[in-house]
Amino acid sequence: MLQDSDEAQDVVHELFASLWSKRESLDINTSLNAYLYSSIRNRILDHIAHQKVVSRYTDSLGNFLEKGEFYVDD
Repeated sequence: MLQDSDEAQDVVHELFASLWSKRESLDINTSLNAYLYSSIRNRILDHIAHQKVVSRYTDSLGNFLEKGEFYVDD
């Protein structure tokens, strides 16, 4: 799903950090493998969705700057 191994490592690290911080209240009702698979899949999908938003914003900002439609107060 993720093409960059560094991004994949970041997503996995964030998941385990989150699980560690919630360890006292964490209630897993399935097998650990199924829970981890679902959790990492959801995090990857969230990461991809966030990347799309950032990409659209960056493209929009680039178009805005290319058109020169901005003003600087003196």
